[in-house]
Amino acid sequence: VTTPVPIPVTITKSNTDNGDLTFNGSSFAGNLANVTVTNGTFINNIGTGVNSVSGTLGTLTTTTTLAGTTILTGDTTFNGTTRFQGTLSLNGHTATFASGSGGVILTADGTINTGSGTLIFNGAINGTTSGAQHLTINIASGATAAINGQLGGSVPLGALTVTGAGTLNIGADISTNGSGQTYGTAVVLTANTTLTDSGSGNITFNNTVNSNGTSRNLTVNTSGVTAFNDHVGGISPLGDLTTNAAGSTTISTTTIGIAGTLRLNDPVTVSSNLIITAGDIVMGDSSFNAGAKNVTFKPASSKAVEVGTVVVGSFNIDNTELGKITTSGTLTIGDTANTSSLTVNGATSFGTITGTLALKSAAGVTFSTATTLLGIANVLDVQAVGTVTTNAALSGTAGVVIVANAIDLNGNVSASTAATGGVLDFTAPGGFTASGNLSGHRI
Repeated sequence: VTTPVPIPVTITKSNTDNGDLTFNGSSFAGNLANVTVTNGTFINNIGTGVNSVSGTLGTLTTTTTLAGTTILTGDTTFNGTTRFQGTLSLNGHTATFASGSGGVILTADGTINTGSGTLIFNGAINGTTSGAQHLTINIASGATAAINGQLGGSVPLGALTVTGAGTLNIGADISTNGSGQTYGTAVVLTANTTLTDSGSGNITFNNTVNSNGTSRNLTVNTSGVTAFNDHVGGISPLGDLTTNAAGSTTISTTTIGIAGTLRLNDPVTVSSNLIITAGDIVMGDSSFNAGAKNVTFKPASSKAVEVGTVVVGSFNIDNTELGKITTSGTLTIGDTANTSSLTVNGATSFGTITGTLALKSAAGVTFSTATTLLGIANVLDVQAVGTVTTNAALSGTAGVVIVANAIDLNGNVSASTAATGGVLDFTAPGGFTASGNLSGHRI
């Protein structure tokens, strides 16, 4: 098919022998306004030229094949099966790959450029050989792309790479095999989502991750590295965030916001000062190494905070989890805006926390059992709008600083490391009582 000038061309092909409509050659100068193939396949094999397609390909009953370079000249809906490789440029228009039939099948590596257009995948996206095909989506500033159908569910792609300054909406599970997933644009979860690489590929978020206003769960499964390099849940908190036991997780952002439970099942390395806000935190058989960075764990809503033991319905950092946390900076548990209590119960050792331990509550802080703060090189810093109460001995720290409305000490309190001050410092405008012994280098 050749047109001497770029005029709109309407092609209707209807036959009973399942023949194909094929464009071959080095160039195609026309614009396809509407293409109807009742039986057979629409195939673009123009490798060096441009195939401009506009209109709705909704009458395709079998397969659309896009190979080479395709540029849309109007909003286009692809029904049926679309076999894709090469480059598709939306050119400011909307491309919708409808659900049903065979969805989109990558026959080789493919790149989609949105420009100022909109890309919508409502159906499945698969490769032809597991791990062999790579898909790149470039989303321009102000543009959006949506993955609403499962990607790689039947035949995983090798890699998914999303770049640009736009937004990717994810409403389905995504699976790759070997070369991982990289998200350079802002990600918005529109449904509960699981991201998986079954071949040890890394899954990397280089931009923000949020829910769409309704808390969505995110699960990341890979034996490679899961990397959060920008804010998570800063605009709209996630529901639950879960990493699997294999591989490792790196966090180089400053905030993670989870309305539900943060489940860290693999080793975690933190490279920036970090505030984690969550309904609860669960650490599996893994370590949480913050180096010299400051880390804050605080509840997403006003609820009781339990340190040392697990109490159902509360925000818990238990003894096992405390033993996994390593930092020479400041570990803060709780928040002075939290109107519920904070209780330390059975937490006998903070030996991997060699900096400062800060416990905060807008209500009260209670040490219900004897607590030995081993290893803390700086101070135990307790802040409460209500009353700080010790019901047993509190010992072993370099210093104890308590600022509260009232302080009620019912056990011995000691700070015996004179080399760092060994200071006991209490501020309680509402009253101070002590029935035990106070000992330190300076009181």
